Amino acid sequence: MKYVNDVEAAKIAGLSPQTLRNWRQLGRGPNYIKLGRSVRYSSTDLISCLEANEDGDARLYIELNRGKKVFVHSAGTWFIYNQHYWQ
Repeated sequence: MKYVNDVEAAKIAGLSPQTLRNWRQLGRGPNYIKLGRSVRYSSTDLISCLEANEDGDARLYIELNRGKKVFVHSAGTWFIYNQHYWQ
């Protein structure tokens, strides 16, 4: 297994290193390890994360909105988020 730093990981993922840093702060993105103050990404984990993210942020949206209610004034009704859609 090969480990790469955040600059190399960003090139592989087509992102900026700052995006990876932001994701680490938010607890998102690919798994990483810390060696002292250095951050390393497994190239295998990096590719797996990219493949799992093919459906964009849909999973995050579902987790953030599951069970939430919203009132739509134009429709005059409440909607609840149920798995994949508002009903």
